[in-house]
Amino acid sequence: MMVDIKTVAQGSRDLNLSIGPEDLKMVIDDVAANVRPRSSLSINVPENIVVLIDADYFERVLWNLIKNADEAAYGKNDGKIEVSASYGNKIAAIAIRDNGRGFPKELRRKIFTLGATFGKKGGSGMGLYNCKKIMEAHGGGIHVNSMSGKWTSVTINVPAEMRG
Repeated sequence: MMVDIKTVAQGSRDLNLSIGPEDLKMVIDDVAANVRPRSSLSINVPENIVVLIDADYFERVLWNLIKNADEAAYGKNDGKIEVSASYGNKIAAIAIRDNGRGFPKELRRKIFTLGATFGKKGGSGMGLYNCKKIMEAHGGGIHVNSMSGKWTSVTINVPAEMRG
């Protein structure tokens, strides 16, 4: 939450990132272990992708996205979260997909604006806004696709390289 507040408080100023190479699979495994989702979680991430990130900020993005997916999928008999990654053109694409309730099409246009929230008890509307700011500061991006009542998939893109 403190990182969220700090990011919002910085507003339009650039985030002060400390970029370095990190093993993507290790970062995702560590974050997933800390989130401890209640829904079934599968991780399909190649072991040879190195992302160029500020680990603290990037881990916060992953934590927020996995936590959101878990909150959406939890309570379904078959609640599932899938984290996958691919590499191409010096970019890693990481997708976090859940089979939760999804959200309406009209919300997709404003999902990354400050204060936007959908059906989340106690939601502040800071999480996805901050995810967007953090990913843009990394030279990447974030995109969402959802089918109301069925699923949501959030994809983040970040500069990367292949190891060996």
